[in-house]
Amino acid sequence: MNKLKHYKYLIKELLKLVSNLKIQMICAIFFGALGHIFATLIPGLGGLYLAKLILKEEINFKMAVLSIIGLGIIRAIFKYIEQLFNHYVAFKTLATIRDKVFKKLRELSPAKMQEKNKGELISIITADIELLEVFYAHTISPVCIALIHSFVFFMILLKYSYIYSLILLLFHLILAIIVPIITEKSARNIGKIQRGDLSRLNSKILETFKGLKEIINYNYEDKRLEEINNLTKKLNQSTKKLSQKSANNFSITSAIIIFSNFVFIMAASILFIEGKVDEVGLIFPFAIFISSFGPTSALSSLANNLVLTFACGERVLGLFNEKPVVEENIEGEKIEYDNLSTRDLCFSYDDKKLIEKFNLDLKLDEVIGLSGKSGCGKSTIIKLIMRFFDPDKGEILINNNNLKNINTTNLRDNISYTSQETHLFKGTIRENLLIAKEDATEEELIEASKKANIYEFIRSLDKGFDTEIVKENKLLSTGQIQRLALARMFLRKSKLYILDEPTANIDALNEGIILKSLHDEKKNKTIIISSHRKSSLRICDEIIKFNRGMES
Repeated sequence: MNKLKHYKYLIKELLKLVSNLKIQMICAIFFGALGHIFATLIPGLGGLYLAKLILKEEINFKMAVLSIIGLGIIRAIFKYIEQLFNHYVAFKTLATIRDKVFKKLRELSPAKMQEKNKGELISIITADIELLEVFYAHTISPVCIALIHSFVFFMILLKYSYIYSLILLLFHLILAIIVPIITEKSARNIGKIQRGDLSRLNSKILETFKGLKEIINYNYEDKRLEEINNLTKKLNQSTKKLSQKSANNFSITSAIIIFSNFVFIMAASILFIEGKVDEVGLIFPFAIFISSFGPTSALSSLANNLVLTFACGERVLGLFNEKPVVEENIEGEKIEYDNLSTRDLCFSYDDKKLIEKFNLDLKLDEVIGLSGKSGCGKSTIIKLIMRFFDPDKGEILINNNNLKNINTTNLRDNISYTSQETHLFKGTIRENLLIAKEDATEEELIEASKKANIYEFIRSLDKGFDTEIVKENKLLSTGQIQRLALARMFLRKSKLYILDEPTANIDALNEGIILKSLHDEKKNKTIIISSHRKSSLRICDEIIKFNRGMES
């Protein structure tokens, strides 16, 4: 019962995603049902005309041929229209789901994303969402079509004999309900296991690519290959089990259809011998019956597909149900930065406190340094100011407004932040810089690049700012990537600069040039520099030394 409730919940939540596509779904069901009805009537008409020939009744062959050809053409047109609507619904919904997933990832970032398995996320974004098409294009519509189709031919056969209708109803119910239940029970957990195996393999491969240099450096290739092979074997085993269940389902369905045809012909023969039906009542219903299993047999194989689809749906809906660590403030106040302060700030990632009653007051025209060993809380203070996390106790104020009351987008518009790790997107240097300021002019790009001491390098390239960044070709060194990140910050021109280890990968000469640029930018700005390098903090007006669990 709990499993049934769970599936009802899944179906309900998945259907919510297509609530704005009801008209298209109804059209798909309408044309699909008519198409299958006409397809079943084609052999039915053939049987009807054969029975009339046996009875030596007069037949208009031209009309008979035209009617069968006409039904075939209409069937083809309606099938095309059904598929058109179904796939429109499917792909429109997939686009909607992808959009929702990326919005959710943005909402969860960055705090919640740190604990996420990257391989699992890749599987959700790609394979899982793609497989949901089975539900939208090949489940909802087929179920409704099968119900309508079976009801129509139940009524048609009822005109000849209630026995015909009962046999049709019995075997259609077996295929539509009993077989899927048996398949679902036997393959209940295989779908989840298969998706989990795929996620783990994706994670291992992604991790391998990212750590390729280390693997080669420490001669770890054979061990890593063995790990990947083991995960591949597990995935193959779970996929094979899933395929076996699909084959078993097909075999059971085929056997039931063959047996049902035997039962029907035996019943029809008895009715004919007893004189309860004539040749038409024998041949026409049998032709209808044997060709009526198309939509219903499709339902019998749905359970095996739905085992995998529901596993994918659970993972996608599970992501949607994740609660962000920090709720984005959309309606909050909008400010222009003037000062920043913290009051009795407390924060911990675990049971052990990292920051305890930390107080700070910053004004314009100041450069403040944060120093200390790794893990002492320097970067955490920055993340709290960026509102990636909210403090456990105390408050952070900008212009005497609590960060929680400030519009989150506006808050980050007031901050130019350079993190320890810089990501460059696929594209040109210009496109990567314009992330900081979309409408920046050529002069602004040049000015920001000069401050970051990267302009001379960019100018030396054949295409300058329009040079494609191709990481595989090692166009940029780690230091050059970091200087591009600093150029982004200078381009943004906010009043609050926050730099987390800004010169960690930069030599002394470049460090001096960048620090001079920062010092020259000091006027009408607050600059926070977090670093364990004393040389990076020499321009600071004040240096705050951090210790884990410190009070200030």
